[in-house]
Amino acid sequence: MKKIFFVLVFISTVSSVTAQNNIIGFDLTLYLNRVKIKYERVLSDRYTIGSQSTIFYGWFPGFQLAPIGRMYFKKDAPEGFYAQGKICMGIFQSGHQSVVSGEEKTQIFSNFGAGFAFGYQWLLGDNKQWSVDLSLGLKFVGSVPIYGSMGNSWDELLNAWHTIPGNTAWRLFGPGSFVDTLFTVGYRF
Repeated sequence: MKKIFFVLVFISTVSSVTAQNNIIGFDLTLYLNRVKIKYERVLSDRYTIGSQSTIFYGWFPGFQLAPIGRMYFKKDAPEGFYAQGKICMGIFQSGHQSVVSGEEKTQIFSNFGAGFAFGYQWLLGDNKQWSVDLSLGLKFVGSVPIYGSMGNSWDELLNAWHTIPGNTAWRLFGPGSFVDTLFTVGYRF
């Protein structure tokens, strides 16, 4: 999974490199169970496109790839206030102890969703080579499934009470969090 993630980031970064029209940034909020990389390419004086690639560790290991589009309110892209939309796609792993058999079970599942955010990006330095990007928004993705490798027994499906705490962790701290934040320091090239 990690190899696929790094290949996608590499391809999106290398495929459209031109002077001063690209920014790559790394999220500094490592305490939130993730490592996030942002790539942004300037299309015009108001619009940019890019991606946010996130590796999650801890409760729901996996990765999420989110193509983004931004509209800057002034004609200074990629600097200033912006509105952002994104589509999220990811593959994650969830583990639990079976209620019936007592054994540890793992399931791999995919998830999709969308989100929006508002933020501000500063360009710093003599040549405005460095960027600081802050945004806050909402994201809506599916929940942790209660089926799959849990087993086929009806009793096990009825006793799937573990999914309630699993979905709470997913929504508060994991890839399915409703609150979508970004705090990156990046380089413009």
